Amino acid sequence: MNDFLGFENIILNPSSIKNTYGFIFTPATTITEKASLPYNLNIVSIVVSAYTEDNIAANDLIYSSSLSDNTITLALSYPAAGQGEYIIKFILTLNDNSVWVKTFNRISCEID
Repeated sequence: MNDFLGFENIILNPSSIKNTYGFIFTPATTITEKASLPYNLNIVSIVVSAYTEDNIAANDLIYSSSLSDNTITLALSYPAAGQGEYIIKFILTLNDNSVWVKTFNRISCEID
């Protein structure tokens, strides 16, 4: 399941090198509000990995990652595995030491 319902598909081609994308995680403002993070919690650390549809590691898809104010910025490049669909997995550690896993499964790598 994709945790980024409002985010459009990302399409990479062989000329895609270090294309930058931001993934914003918003904490709930009330205890009952649905949001990408629980009420009053923030991300303190991240681990980001990429996989093919067949769950084969494709970490060369991710050139770099950074975290600032609950926004994860990724620089993505066309992977060595080539054409296909890819999934990014975010492992988020929050300021209460809980760990959340979110996925983004709308990455297509295509040939021009």
